[in-house]
Amino acid sequence: MVAQTFLSDVFKLAVSRTTPVSTITICQGGRRYRMNVRLATRPEETAFIAEYNLPADGGMPVSIAGPSELSKALEPAWSVEKGAAQKAHFHPECGWMNDPNGLFFLDGEWHVFYQYNPLGVSWDNMHWGHAVSKDLKCWRHLPIALHPDEFGVMYSGSAVVDERGVAGFGKDAVLLYYTNCDVETHKGTQCLAFSTDRGRTFRKFNGGLPIIGNITGDCDRDPNIAWDPQANVWRMALYLGTGRSKSSFLLFESSDLLHWTPTDIYDIPEGAECPGIRPMVDEATGDLRWLFTEASGRYRIGMVLPNGRVSFNDNRTGRFLYGNAYAGQTFFGTPFGKTVYLSWIRMAPSPERQWTGCLSTPMELHLNNGELHVRPFFNLADYNTAKLEDYLEFTPEGAAGTGRVLTDTFTWEFFDDSLHFTVIN
Repeated sequence: MVAQTFLSDVFKLAVSRTTPVSTITICQGGRRYRMNVRLATRPEETAFIAEYNLPADGGMPVSIAGPSELSKALEPAWSVEKGAAQKAHFHPECGWMNDPNGLFFLDGEWHVFYQYNPLGVSWDNMHWGHAVSKDLKCWRHLPIALHPDEFGVMYSGSAVVDERGVAGFGKDAVLLYYTNCDVETHKGTQCLAFSTDRGRTFRKFNGGLPIIGNITGDCDRDPNIAWDPQANVWRMALYLGTGRSKSSFLLFESSDLLHWTPTDIYDIPEGAECPGIRPMVDEATGDLRWLFTEASGRYRIGMVLPNGRVSFNDNRTGRFLYGNAYAGQTFFGTPFGKTVYLSWIRMAPSPERQWTGCLSTPMELHLNNGELHVRPFFNLADYNTAKLEDYLEFTPEGAAGTGRVLTDTFTWEFFDDSLHFTVIN
């Protein structure tokens, strides 16, 4: 084993696609966690050079320990050329991404967080990456928002802006709700981080201890938060893991965003993980209804009663995601009350790219006469640089309403894949 100490909160590490997986340990003050990485010791085996940032902590020394290969991979003496980039869809500069997390709009900026492995092009070492945009087209990467800790790695979740300051962090504090998954037991607990600088930096509440403990003995995960304007309470949906029925979700309520009381369990048949809950006004009737979604885009429409119980309009389950789209969610606090949705586009690692995974083009959801309608947030003409093809004239079985399927088709320059992901009214 070798170890090296840095006085900076940022270090560089050469990452390979093919060398054996090693474990490195990072210590910063009282924080200590492990990560898996394929260390590159020569330029020809380097997939990318990660620029890894730790939480800013006043220049506290950082110690990194690992196998003998670490000494060559740390602060490498060589550089590598950047691989292919996508022009229309957001993705990290390098590393792996999956689920979008904690989407919110504040002060003219769209914030996107996402499941992120900064030290590899495959899934591992879950962090929350972070980026902002003024227009949902051009993105600026920000430092990692949430890092693993001694309790586990950072799984998916959501965000709210506490406009009234009920949680005690101040007016307009940004709250990130995330699942901490224990690396050894794989049990999930629900935790909170907060920002008092408009979403630029985050601190873990209560030192990273959970606000909701493990319930099922499984990986309870993916808390999703919404405001209930009729009951004047906050609602949280939580996936109960694969050990129950693989399609069950637990609903909570809270008045202070810190203490959560379960109120009901509901199901989305064939559903799994990444729940979404969103109150929506029906454009035809003016009635308030709730949209309940899961990772594959299956959904049900219903109501949340004053006692927190769920009542569905009927037994139908619709679907609006197809192909490689998965694990989407809506933005909190969008202008004009729009319901804007982004999903993850799944893909396999490729030697041409230093990154794996991207986000879909934004979609806008509408409720009309009890039916869900989905359409692009932008005109397709806005994406000519990405060579998006026009609509295909068919509708998959079980699609939402009537319409056509938007297909992202990229030339070989991008990744030569067709992704059917939404139905358009």
